[in-house]
Amino acid sequence: MDLIINTYLKNLGGVKEIILNCNKLKKLDICLNFEEDDGDDHERETICDEVLNYLLNYSPRNFDEFAFNENWRFSVNNLKKFFEGWRGRKPIKFITRFDRCYHFTKEHVEIVQKYYDEGVIDKNTSFLYGVNDY
Repeated sequence: MDLIINTYLKNLGGVKEIILNCNKLKKLDICLNFEEDDGDDHERETICDEVLNYLLNYSPRNFDEFAFNENWRFSVNNLKKFFEGWRGRKPIKFITRFDRCYHFTKEHVEIVQKYYDEGVIDKNTSFLYGVNDY
């Protein structure tokens, strides 16, 4: 099952319920939007990190694709933790337009590059702009 969600930050908590209850979920694409009262960058990063944790801990074993727009913010440490935890599972397609993610630092891209090179990220992942450029 593939699912595309267009939502606001304050509604991301519902994603956990979807992940827990959709045992045939293979692909999840979340377009995240912000409102003025959605907190600062740290609060936004914390909530986005929680979604990665949900995917890592609760997604079905056949889940293999996560797509997200440029509004997502992940901490460097949690991004690394996600990929380390994903190791040993089917490689994930981790899809975004890295060239549009202004909050992704060189360190974020280096982490994605590392796990791409190690086969944790599926080699057929599209839109990995920035990866292989460093």
